[in-house]
This record gives sequence, C-alpha cells and structure tokens, in this order.
Amino acid sequence: GDCTPEGADARQPRREKATMRAALLPLLVARVVATEEPCERIVRYGTFPGVAPSAAAATTQYFDGNGDCIVYMWQPSGPEALARLESGDLDIATIGTVPATSAVERGALVTGVLLMQMAGASEALVTRDELYKPQDLRGKTILTPHGSTPHFMLQAFLVETNIFPQDINIEFAPVHEILRRWDAGEIDGAACWTHCVEHMLTRPPGGVGLPGQVMVDAATTGDWGYPHGGALVVRNDWLAENRAVVTRFVERIARMNYDYVMNTRAPGWDADGRYVDAIGRYFTRSFGNESTFPGRTVVKMLKNNEYPSLAEQLDWTSTASVFNYGPTTANFLWAQKELAEPPFDSFPAYAAKLDPTFVLLARHVDVPLDREPDALPLAKPNAIREQLPVDGESCAALTVLDVDGNGTAFDDGSTGTNAYHADATCVWALKSSTGCVSLEVPFLSSEAPRDRLEVFSAAGDLVASFTGRRRDAPARPTVQGCADEKAPEFLDAPRAALYVVWSTDEYDERAFGAIEPVGFRA
Repeated sequence: GDCTPEGADARQPRREKATMRAALLPLLVARVVATEEPCERIVRYGTFPGVAPSAAAATTQYFDGNGDCIVYMWQPSGPEALARLESGDLDIATIGTVPATSAVERGALVTGVLLMQMAGASEALVTRDELYKPQDLRGKTILTPHGSTPHFMLQAFLVETNIFPQDINIEFAPVHEILRRWDAGEIDGAACWTHCVEHMLTRPPGGVGLPGQVMVDAATTGDWGYPHGGALVVRNDWLAENRAVVTRFVERIARMNYDYVMNTRAPGWDADGRYVDAIGRYFTRSFGNESTFPGRTVVKMLKNNEYPSLAEQLDWTSTASVFNYGPTTANFLWAQKELAEPPFDSFPAYAAKLDPTFVLLARHVDVPLDREPDALPLAKPNAIREQLPVDGESCAALTVLDVDGNGTAFDDGSTGTNAYHADATCVWALKSSTGCVSLEVPFLSSEAPRDRLEVFSAAGDLVASFTGRRRDAPARPTVQGCADEKAPEFLDAPRAALYVVWSTDEYDERAFGAIEPVGFRA
C-alpha cells in the first residue's frame, strides 16, 4: 500500500532488469503501480542496532502488504525493545537471544519465531590499545548495555579467563552513552555491537593515542560454548490476530538472508552494491548523520555474522536451532545469577516456549527475489521521521499560558516528519482569571518510559504522568487545579494553577516507514 506521508519523497524511477547473480537488485528500484491499497493498519517493528541483510529493506516497503504498513523504530538495546514490546508500544521486534531467553524464562507473554543471525566478530569487547590481556582489565572501567548479548559475551569471557567481575568497574549504559564516554576518554573499553565496535576501532579514546583494539569477540565466545545472535520476537496477543503478518516477516527476512549468503560477492552485495548502500543509508540516517557507513564498512559488518538457513533452525542438533540456543543461554544466566528461578530443565520444555510454525511454513525462500510476485513493494522508498532540532518547532523552556473560557491549545512542537526534540525539558505554567484550570490530553505518543508528560499542582506535587504509545490505552483523565498564593515557587516559574512538564531523554528513536504522529496535544 501507499504509506508515503504527505511531503515525503515518492519518486519512482524505472524498474531495471536483474540477472541471476544480482537477485535482489530489482527490489530497490521503483516502478509506477496502477493501483495501490491504502494503509489499513500500522505495524510497529522495533529494529535491532545490528547490520544484517534484512536491514536493506528498512528504507523500503518490502515488508508491507495486504493493507499492512510497517514502521521501523530504532531501539537502543534488546532489553529496552523487549520492555516496549511487552508494554504494547511495539508489535514485533528484533532482539538478542539473551534478552529473548530471559523473557521466555520469566514467562513473558512474547514468542520467538525466527533466529535471524548468529553473532560473530560483529560483537566484541574493545579496549584501549595498551590493554593486551584479560588481567589488564583489573581496576578498569568497562561499559556494556545491561542484559544484552554483549553483556552475555563479556560475562562468558570473564568466566573463561578466571577474572572476577568485582575486580573490574563494570557499568551499564546504552550505546550512545558508551560512544560519548569513549570519545571523552572516560572509559577503558566496552562490550557492544556493530557500529559501536567500528566506532571504537577507528577512533582513539579521548582523541588521543591509538584507536581501540578487540580483546575478544562473539565468534570466540561462541566457539567456547556461548553462542548467541538475534531473534525475531512477537507479542502474544498481537501474534494471535496477525499470524499472516508474522509469516510474511519470516519469509522475507529468510529470503534476504539466503540471497546474501548465495550472492555475497555479486553486484548488490559488494561495496558499491544497492543493498549495501541501502543498509549504509539506513544506519547513517538512524544515527542522525553523526556516523557514516561507507560500503566497505557495511560489507565488513555483514561478513561478521552468520545467517543460519531455515533447515538449520529446525535441526535439533544444530547450535543455530530455534530450540537449542535458549537452554544453553539460560543455564549460563542462572549461574551468573541473572535469572530469579532455575531454567527449564529440558530442551522439549524450552521448545514449547517457542513457535517454529513460521519457519516450517515459510515458502520459496530460495527463489531469486526478482521472480517472486510480491517483490515490487521493496522498490517503493519509505519516509524518514527524525528527531532533529528545527527552527520554530521546538517547545520553549518556559511558557506562561493564560487560559480563557474558550480553552487554549498547546503541544510539544512536533509536525509531520519532524518529531519532538531529544534531551528537552519544556514547562507550561497554566493560569486563569478564575484561579482554576482544567487540563485535557487528547493525544500522546512518546518513547516509554523516559519521554513523558507530567502535571504538577500549584504546590509542586505530581498529580499525573503520561508516557508511551499504546493504541488501547485508556482515556486520559481531565486534570484540574487551582492557584495557591501561599505555595512556594516551583520550577522558577510564576505561580500558576497547574504546571505541565514535557521531558525527553537524549536517546533519539528515529523511525522509517509508515510514520505516526508523535508528541502530545493538550
């Protein structure tokens, strides 16, 4: 369907003819379509910050179909994507097998449906150049996202090298914070993935000396018996009503993986190829053009993972099986005191928590994609929503509103493809000649749980807080308040009946595809 928002780039150049060795090339070239179905529903897909063949589809509409339009929502880590999946903010997500295993073990209402890739050199512990061996880590500061696959890899490395975690200053932080502190020279290393690894390997800490070096990567810890990768996970209540959508996801991810594996050196997947370029543009835009991903870098990152076939995923004896990666991970997490209860004690018991049906039902994954009837949607470009400062669009630090009898509307400043600002705090002091005001919030869509709208009384007491983007969220209540001349000053603002505070963290959840309105209206 046509999911391009008003004002987005909808140019459609001529579709080119592809050869067998460039099976995917036609998918990124557009063609005029006589009739198109409108978007009947938006599917929110939380994407994992790792390079994989399927990332080439993120700037297109390849996963759209049958009235479903996909919006790709960049997530800071697997655990955070999982939290948003469980809260209803996301419908489907790619997360690491470690947070996926933790979710299964604690009975989360999500289901794993596909193992997308096995991590290799794409995930690594990168340290300062002068740190050569594990013993050098003692007393050093190492960062990693908590509960992530790199965290798992770091724990495995320390166990195998007999280094006690308490001998190292291990801190938990999202990737953007890791990169900031590495560039500031404040840390000695980090366990992270893809773009984070590449960043640290090409930039010296604090801009002084030599770039970082790899002390261990996931390929090595995988050989030691700690394999992990990325999994496609779906919220159970959404899965029950959208099995056809999930089947389409599995089939098309498998097709792109197969095409890459079979045509690695072919046009399209080489450094100058269309798919490599599409992946590079996706990652560059996702980071707000703060990093660039030239073709040679993307090719290197793609080669640093393994992409198991569907047959391997159904093989009980394979480490890439959807049945087998979980128990191994769960037993290790239990030993590391990362699980509250003992893990399931048998492979069949664990397999019951997964659903291989979609792998079993996937069809034609080994057919050249230029021959499949539904290949054309990949040709249509997606729009990009970015959280970038735009002159005249940012909410002010303090706004005093005199509310009259007809009501006064205000919002965060989001418009169209310009989402609300990251790392912002805006305050509205609501006053009225009567001394009392009523506040209604008919719309709110934000990154839970850190981006939120809070309402405070005249005395500075928190009386309401709103966050998230659940479609089935209950109606938000009307908040009322009256001025109090005896109340102390609050937030360096004039005395008012209510104070409305809109605050966002520094993480920037950019989106591709069928973008939706964000921010709030009051």
